[in-house]
Amino acid sequence: MSHPVAAEELFQIVASKESSDLKKLELISNLKTHIKKDVVNLDEVPKYIEALSIAVDIPDLGISASSFSALSHLIKRVSMQDKSGTVLKSQSFLVLPIIINRLGDSKTSTLSSARKALEAYWFSSPKEVEDAILEIALKHRNTKIIVESVNWLHHIVNNINQHFKLDRFVPQLISLLSAQPHSNHSEVQTSIETLLSDYYNLKHNKLYKFDLARELELKNVPATVRDTIMNSISGLHPDNAPVNSKESNFVVAGTSHAENVEIVETPHPLHGSIPEDVKEIVSKFNYEIDASIPKINFDSPDKLNTAFEDLLAPFNGKETEFNWALREKNTLKMRSIIRGNAASAYREELLACLKEASDGICKSVSSLRTTLSTHGCQLVKECAIILQSDVDTLIDMFFPTLIRLCSATKHIASTNANMAVIAIYVNASFNYRNMQRIVTAASEKNVSPRSYSGLWLQIMVLRFSNTSAFFSSHGAAAGTCVDASMKVLTKLLKDPNPTVRQVAKDSYWTLWRKLPSQTELLLSKMEPNIVKIIERSKPKYASDSHPQPIAIAKVRPSLKESIMEKNKELRNKQREFSRDSRPSSRSSSDSVIRIPAMSRPTEPSIRSAVPRRTLSNSSAYLSKHEPISTISAQSDNIRSQSSDAIQPDISVNKEILEVPSHITHIPPTVESKEVVFDKKTDPILKFLSSNQTDLITEGINLLKYAIMGEEDLSVDINGLLRKISLRQPNLLSPIIVSNDHLFKRSIQFFSTEDFLRVCSILLNPIERRNIELIISLLEVDDLYEAVVQLLSYTISTSNILGDDELTMQIIRYKSTILQSVVDILRLSLEKIPIRDSYFSKLTSNLLELVSILKSTEIYPSFSKLLTSLYSINATLFFSELEIVDKSTREEVEFIVGIDHTLSLKVQTTIPNSVFELTEVQHESGYDKFSPVKAPNDFTMIWPIKKDNSEYTFLPEKELGLEEVHSSERPPPIKAATLAKDLAQVKLTENFSVEERRDPLKAYIEKSDPLRSISNRNKPITIYEDSRGSPQKVKEYRYSDWNWYNFQIAKLNSNENAELVTSCSIGNFKALCDEIKSASIADRTLASILSTLKNIEGQGLEFAEFYEDSGRFLIEQSLWSYYRDCDVLSHSAKLRGLIIVKQLLINHTRLNLLILWKTMLRLSDSSEPDVEMKHALSDVVDEVLSGIYGTDELLGVFLNNTDVGSGKGLGCSKFILDTLSKSLESSSVPLMINEELIIHLHEVLQNFTSYGDPQIRRAIIQCYGKLLKATRISNSVGNMTDNSTDKNVMEGILSRFTVTQKKLVEYYSQE
Repeated sequence: MSHPVAAEELFQIVASKESSDLKKLELISNLKTHIKKDVVNLDEVPKYIEALSIAVDIPDLGISASSFSALSHLIKRVSMQDKSGTVLKSQSFLVLPIIINRLGDSKTSTLSSARKALEAYWFSSPKEVEDAILEIALKHRNTKIIVESVNWLHHIVNNINQHFKLDRFVPQLISLLSAQPHSNHSEVQTSIETLLSDYYNLKHNKLYKFDLARELELKNVPATVRDTIMNSISGLHPDNAPVNSKESNFVVAGTSHAENVEIVETPHPLHGSIPEDVKEIVSKFNYEIDASIPKINFDSPDKLNTAFEDLLAPFNGKETEFNWALREKNTLKMRSIIRGNAASAYREELLACLKEASDGICKSVSSLRTTLSTHGCQLVKECAIILQSDVDTLIDMFFPTLIRLCSATKHIASTNANMAVIAIYVNASFNYRNMQRIVTAASEKNVSPRSYSGLWLQIMVLRFSNTSAFFSSHGAAAGTCVDASMKVLTKLLKDPNPTVRQVAKDSYWTLWRKLPSQTELLLSKMEPNIVKIIERSKPKYASDSHPQPIAIAKVRPSLKESIMEKNKELRNKQREFSRDSRPSSRSSSDSVIRIPAMSRPTEPSIRSAVPRRTLSNSSAYLSKHEPISTISAQSDNIRSQSSDAIQPDISVNKEILEVPSHITHIPPTVESKEVVFDKKTDPILKFLSSNQTDLITEGINLLKYAIMGEEDLSVDINGLLRKISLRQPNLLSPIIVSNDHLFKRSIQFFSTEDFLRVCSILLNPIERRNIELIISLLEVDDLYEAVVQLLSYTISTSNILGDDELTMQIIRYKSTILQSVVDILRLSLEKIPIRDSYFSKLTSNLLELVSILKSTEIYPSFSKLLTSLYSINATLFFSELEIVDKSTREEVEFIVGIDHTLSLKVQTTIPNSVFELTEVQHESGYDKFSPVKAPNDFTMIWPIKKDNSEYTFLPEKELGLEEVHSSERPPPIKAATLAKDLAQVKLTENFSVEERRDPLKAYIEKSDPLRSISNRNKPITIYEDSRGSPQKVKEYRYSDWNWYNFQIAKLNSNENAELVTSCSIGNFKALCDEIKSASIADRTLASILSTLKNIEGQGLEFAEFYEDSGRFLIEQSLWSYYRDCDVLSHSAKLRGLIIVKQLLINHTRLNLLILWKTMLRLSDSSEPDVEMKHALSDVVDEVLSGIYGTDELLGVFLNNTDVGSGKGLGCSKFILDTLSKSLESSSVPLMINEELIIHLHEVLQNFTSYGDPQIRRAIIQCYGKLLKATRISNSVGNMTDNSTDKNVMEGILSRFTVTQKKLVEYYSQE
């Protein structure tokens, strides 16, 4: 952390003429460093600005440039710290002229700093900056400053805020165009033309383009310039711009300024639900949501998804100079999105989008650019605060990055990460994994995460200590949260860093309030100096309730401590014996337990034989038992003089370590002294840090015994074991290979990647039991992440950054690691699921290994792994396969069994009925066969199918009659003959679906080469339409421009809507059940539409099922879907209409009454809905296409208009539009009568009370079309009593005004 520069001192030295330039430059440079690295004191900012404003005018170029650079950084820092903008607003009169003058600087670096400083100032104080641009920059004498200020405005409009209001600048900009010669200022003219063109080409500004044309005319801008500007604005020619008014519509410079963006004052959504003691902790940090960020609202989840998709592009790949600004902009936009209505209206969609963007957010968080990293951390914090407990699904994605950033050396980055983690712990629900993360952070090497872990622990205890889950066991290895809390507290209280210890003391007293008995028990085991420190830090609330000092209990030392004590006594005793002395006898083996130092113990009872009690050195005990020093003196010397000289502090008996076997408890005495264990002198650390193999082996064995004894080990062991795993991995066998207990406990010393790497080397070939053990110990995502990382190392060692030892090991053990990883993956994919993101990464890496492993022994197992991946998710597998080279792609396709004989992307499948063709066995040979002279029962020549699935036509002798079994084939199809007279003509009222859609007939007709001849024998079919529908049912065209076809095209372009080429009966029923549950996803919708479009392609069995019950099943599902129409979202309502439309296209006669009432409810909206209007109109067009009779339609429409009566304009308009379309039918004149006219008149009169002009117009149209139908009916003599009915119509029209009569007459002529 840099030392702050005193503002008063800086001002005095800069303003003093006696101070040297070197001193001034030094202070300004120190201030610049302080601003860049740390937060500044806002109270001293005005004085800093005054000093720097003086320094920028100093003639010395170095001081001037450094001062302006420091000023630019200061502006950016203050804009980040002061969210209210008060500081910069108060200093705008002093700072903004300096920045604007620097816009004309010739140096690129200075110009860039001025632009960025002006932008940062605008974010904090927009009105002051805009006033300065208008009053100073655009009126400056320096042309370059004018050009740069115009370019800056263009940058704001294009890249920062497209809703920025340029109106108040337009008069001045146009004055610049008209006041000066354009030949001398072409650069000014070009920049202004570009700005105005781009601004008025924006969709929301096109309405004001005529105002611009009027302003250009009024200011006498030359015609050439005016034409250039107006021609560049799409959809407008200068001749079409009306200039009638002599007044300008633009805001005159100096008028009041209106804010351009909607600022949301977002209070803490959990402000009332956070416990007061938690509030006290978070109040010390920047926990509140920034109120200066504008919110963005969406009116549909599709727009939300589209917005996020557009934001993700810049996050692909690594961060560069070209994409970091876009990343920062998009991260800021995400912060605006979560402030809008998406968090409440479309929470599930928002969570899905955040999951998809999690990689990009993590890249922003871990960026080395402070502002980008800050925005990323703020985004994570705000997600936690706004989403509350729903943030649980995102924690696993953000936590690893945040923990790494907590260890950053940059103070601001570390503080921001801590702030985000605090927000997560304050709002996330209880999860033991979060407690495990605190335990891990408390063991980090860096000081920052260790100090932060105490704060996180306090929040967890304060929030969940009153829940049963906090005291419940979470597994044999994990224990309870209370145990984890005590473990963290123990580590933090013993931490060498004073900052960590201070946080630990606060954490102790916080835990003492919630868990008094557990904390007092913990303190009783602590060293006296730690107890004294904690007692001195006792807060006021604990003084009365905890008055007595805590007694220190005596605890027997562990095995390590016994070894250390024995080593000291050995060294003292060795001075009394000669170098070559040997003991004359040994103690009886019955009274001691022998533990070889260089090999595994044969008896697993070390832990029970050496209980963890305090070792007493009292005379009473030593008189009863032989002293330890005597036992040591009788043992063999293990080291020579030279060895002691090399390692004087780690001498230990290598042959035996003897402890009385019957000792189980040693009662403490008054004279007993506590043996304090110091981790700094831990022999395990010294052994493991050695370069000698035998000493490392000794350390591994000691570590093994310590693990078995459940000792508290130093965190430094983790780093030492990693070094050993890279240099001599075989030395780790005692803790990896020995037994399952050690294997499970050893994982705590390694990262997931290192643990898998060590296991791959030591357990080769790896057994199924070991793999299952590994899977049970690791988190799913951590396992796959580590596997992907190891695979990337084996593909190319260039993926290993700055670790030469790891590179050498990967080169040496490449095949061993690959074999183990492949075996682990094969079993893992069977037992645990894999996320799509990891599936793509894994598949991509494995495909790169195809060419590497092709000729190795691993290839068969590797091929099976690829086949498993293909069976799990063929779609993602294909997407990754398409990227690789052709030879690899062909090899993988061969492995997994992909056959391109039939393209997978064909939208229509070959029907199953292809292989169900009728077989006909002719008596005569095929050599005399003539298709033209064939009998009427000829269908096709049956081929013999070979083993290779190819068809071959065999000669007559090879095709015997006994080879064809009549029982296995359907009856032959009888071909019709040409009718000889009219009596043979078949008269049918309605043709059946089977006749219209027989897939067998369709296939034969398409494949028959003599189709033209056979068409002569087809029977003539005459269709008699039902009354009121004289026209034939219209066939639908998918090429028309309408709402339905647009939705189909949109759905086909959606990646989530997978193409379904076949559908079984069971799948169809499942799809119908999904519709009943009021949930139609993209994939479900695509599957239903694909099936309904190609019913024949699903096979004869499915076609029969659909005709018998399938169409009724899907119809009932739709009515259930729309039963509670009001709770459906807008998009959900439209999805149902798409299915209804497709059923009508298939000529399915739906229940007309239910369909009509459903459409009325959908049309009854309080607000105008253009898309719903088009959708309903599209469905009505299909209803009127001939499926139903006109009399049936009018009967339903006229008798059921009460549903929408008086409910809203939308419903009324829909009823009238539908009646108007119905009356256009050519069959209406055939059924017109007095009763129908009166009924229509009564229905239309119900809508005359509406004052809306569109409804009045629709009523007049209906009367006009009714009048037209009446006249046609009279002309053809359809009505029984023409004079009576004519009088009825005339009587209705006689009540209309003259204007209304003219309008009715006008619409009757259409």
